[in-house]
Amino acid sequence: MARAVAAAVLVSVSIACNGSLPGPEDTMTVRGMVVEVRAKSITELELLAIMDQTGDRWEFYADGFAGFTPAHLREHQAFGQPVTVTYRETRDGLLVVGLAD
Repeated sequence: MARAVAAAVLVSVSIACNGSLPGPEDTMTVRGMVVEVRAKSITELELLAIMDQTGDRWEFYADGFAGFTPAHLREHQAFGQPVTVTYRETRDGLLVVGLAD
């Protein structure tokens, strides 16, 4: 959670300094265990939460299909398999731009 708050502060500073959000080339990744999946539909995520190695919880939203279905992510959660989330910081929070096993 602390990283998510720090990321939000950095986004705010970025917007205040240059009036825009980071572009798509400014993606980052984090790897962790799936702890929550909320589906918007059978193919789309509403929310994905993971816990990284240090115990920090990361929450992401998706805009359309993110690469994995909510059911596939629930399998990762059930079997304790980590995922790698590629994301970008936006005004609305951390946006999933890609997922990998």
